[in-house]
Amino acid sequence: MHIIGTFCRRKGTSTVLGTLIFVGIMFTAVIPMLLVMNQANTLYEIRKLEVGRLDEERAMENIYFYLEPDVVDNEPILTLKIINRGELAVRIARVWINDELRDNFTCIIPPISYTDLTFGNLTGSAPQELISYHVIATTDRGSFLSPLSGIPTLNSSNNVWTMDCFKINVEMEMPTNSLHISVVKGAVTFFDEDVPSWRNRYPISVSEEGTYNATVYRFYDQKPQYILWTQYVELSLLYPSKEVWVPAE
Repeated sequence: MHIIGTFCRRKGTSTVLGTLIFVGIMFTAVIPMLLVMNQANTLYEIRKLEVGRLDEERAMENIYFYLEPDVVDNEPILTLKIINRGELAVRIARVWINDELRDNFTCIIPPISYTDLTFGNLTGSAPQELISYHVIATTDRGSFLSPLSGIPTLNSSNNVWTMDCFKINVEMEMPTNSLHISVVKGAVTFFDEDVPSWRNRYPISVSEEGTYNATVYRFYDQKPQYILWTQYVELSLLYPSKEVWVPAE
């Protein structure tokens, strides 16, 4: 009986030790894994919050972008006129001109302001050719901007610019309904229509340079009633796109 009792006690002790070793292994393996998984989930939620905030800020960017070609000291240049109508400051991170990256600059545009970026060295190694300039800019939040003023083309043999279109951009300080816009040059009417309600911007394309009379009406029953704003706008190859800024009533 004494021998049997000693054997049972030894067997029970080894079982307890085995259980303690197993529990120790589980704690040393599972708990660090749970901590790593919890940290990964925390980092994921932080990154998700950052991306969501970035998307919200990008949606708040309200930028207008125009090109003004010119020739200075027999050197063709392109001026990028970038207008920030939004509530956030905007940083222009990169500019591409015909797929050539021009990013050796830092440009921060405060809210409700504008800046001009001028680029030269445009013709490169392609003389005696017609060269069209496709320009794209990006912000540090990831917005892509293309010019609202059309695509300029340079005859590099004589440094003469041409544009594919001319535009008058009617900008509303306070979007409203019941609007009618008329754009007239002399006795020729280029645009005379009711426009969609509650928009900040109405681009009007015209086919030639010259001086235009742009008029914004308030209308009722599909008939213009009174003038909100009228302005003479001169378009040329150097300034193919102009803004008509209509203040709040």
